[in-house]
Amino acid sequence: MQAKQRLTRRIRSAVPWAFGESLLSAVASFLTTLAAARFVAPDQFGLAALAIAVPAIVQSVLLSGPTNALIRARHVDGRTSDSMLWNLIGLGAVGAVICATVAIPFANFYGEPELAGLLAFQGIFGCLMQGAVSTPSALLSRKMRTRALAIRTLGQKLATLIVTAGTAILGYGAWAIILGSTAGLAAAMIVLLMSLPRRPRLQYSWSESVPMLRLGSLISLELVAGALTPRVILLIFGRLQGLEALGLLNFGVRLIDEVANVLNMSVSRVALPIFASLRRQNMSVHTAYVLGTRAIVAASSPALLGLVAILPDLVPVVFGATWLPAVLATQVVAAAWLLRFTRALAASVLLSAGRQAPQLLNSWVALAAGTATVLFLGHHDFDVAVWSYAAPNFVAVPLGIYLLARYGGISIWDQIICAAGPVVASLLMVVGLRYLSAYELYDMDPILRIAINIAIGVLFYSAYMLIFERRSLRFLFAARGGVKPESSESE
Repeated sequence: MQAKQRLTRRIRSAVPWAFGESLLSAVASFLTTLAAARFVAPDQFGLAALAIAVPAIVQSVLLSGPTNALIRARHVDGRTSDSMLWNLIGLGAVGAVICATVAIPFANFYGEPELAGLLAFQGIFGCLMQGAVSTPSALLSRKMRTRALAIRTLGQKLATLIVTAGTAILGYGAWAIILGSTAGLAAAMIVLLMSLPRRPRLQYSWSESVPMLRLGSLISLELVAGALTPRVILLIFGRLQGLEALGLLNFGVRLIDEVANVLNMSVSRVALPIFASLRRQNMSVHTAYVLGTRAIVAASSPALLGLVAILPDLVPVVFGATWLPAVLATQVVAAAWLLRFTRALAASVLLSAGRQAPQLLNSWVALAAGTATVLFLGHHDFDVAVWSYAAPNFVAVPLGIYLLARYGGISIWDQIICAAGPVVASLLMVVGLRYLSAYELYDMDPILRIAINIAIGVLFYSAYMLIFERRSLRFLFAARGGVKPESSESE
């Protein structure tokens, strides 16, 4: 009983801070994208996307596994955390060397000399700072200290916004995005180091490091595939379609990511620690998965599909007519995110049970599907090629449903039904809004049309939630008071 009460208190404290962190992050990121879109041309957007993608891949390969191993470990003492801190700083230094080494060959491959400096700068400073903050972030996530993480994220996003906006206005082009990203990481590192309950010590234990690094290498196999998939698609897309087309797609990715991460960051921050805690306390994860997925999809589907409906008006009004060709790409990214949200908790259920292999298979199959699709569609027109961004999800979702049913104990029917209702309701909402925009509101001022569409969408979906999704609403509101994971009943 005491264990359950401790877990409930941790969830009660973690969820609102995680959501607040996500919301503030999304607002700051949206303003950053707005500033960059107003003053940075699409081809420069594409150049920055290439410079960021390579260091992100290197960081995922080297740092993601050990970081998540710290979160999942049953016991971590000061000697273990200090050892992993030096390990991850060392891996960050290795990543910096790799990025500096490949910068010139990579720039030559794309025929963009400016890319070498952008990639080297982002890679060296990004990998070093990410290596320094990985251990503190993991320890705070492990203990669900989302307040400290929220403060870190706020500092990071504000620094990114200020530097990106300022340098973009001054005409720095792609460098504005790179300098903003680096400034954000520096701010995050400073805030995290100041918030640590204990200062790191100059101690190292090889016996403590080996098991953690071994576990991290296994986790990396799954996480790396997930991190590689969108970035590999962007890299190949840019090579086949050109920098301007890549900039349009990257604009859609950045814009939708800001909306989706309001929820995704909250989920990712607490899902694995919560399911791992449930496993350690021998509690059932079934009801937590079903109700959690239903609540996640109920919260995400109207926002994402509602954006799909209003994007043709929203993009030129807010970001300028330059970005109107990016509307379809942005809609494709929104569809990809919606599919991902239907599986938001699946990986945590499997990983918390020590079932890396099924999730590993799903991730690498998705990577293969995405790579093959972009290689095939990348030679076609832009409006066709952008669908390659969503292709991995069309493969990973059905395969993931099967694997979770077999290895996670969540039936196929339960997985489908907990996501189907909100998605269908949101699709009906989109059809209605598009009809209104195309016929009834066609001659209206775009800003007024956007406002009316939003108002009608909110009313329609609110009615649906009150009539058909009362339990999802109770779950969302009860999150602050803690989920009751001990129940094993399902709907």
